[in-house]
Amino acid sequence: MSKLIASSSLRWLVRNQATALTRNVGAAPFSSLSPPPSDNENYVSPFKDLFEKIKNNDDFGIPDLVEKDPKYLECGVREDALRFETVNYGRLQLPPHIQPWEHRVKLRVDIDDIPLETELERQIFEEIVGVRLKNDVLQISSNLFGSRIENYRHLTSMLNRTVLGAKRLANEMAKEAQQASADTSLEKEIEN
Repeated sequence: MSKLIASSSLRWLVRNQATALTRNVGAAPFSSLSPPPSDNENYVSPFKDLFEKIKNNDDFGIPDLVEKDPKYLECGVREDALRFETVNYGRLQLPPHIQPWEHRVKLRVDIDDIPLETELERQIFEEIVGVRLKNDVLQISSNLFGSRIENYRHLTSMLNRTVLGAKRLANEMAKEAQQASADTSLEKEIEN
């Protein structure tokens, strides 16, 4: 038994002495990661790009994850030009647990963000929306559904239908005007 203890302690002693000899005693921490002192002039840090981005106050690639091309509604309005507003009240303890106007959603969009090509389209659009257009900002709201998401979809659908309807009416009026002018020119030719 004593031989077994002696041999195990001897193995332990030899193992510890061998590791102590291979260790750099007094070396700086992480010294094995740094290059030898003679190559310091040619050393390029693996974190050089990161430090440059910090120095230049770059965005660290976050906007690269965002889509570059803006999304458009069917009528041609950019989705990022739409501004939505909702109201959140505190929860009630008694039923129905919500306030009556909590599902209302307001949509605001500048008239400059709406792609109306002709003055006639703009006039028709202004007549359709009426008093909802103030200071070149269109504001419409919806409380039709019991969900904000449904009201949001309803407002975008209303904006789509309004803009497309104004464009369609303007095109029809322009075609009628051209046809009327063509008819009058034909009548003049027939009279002559």
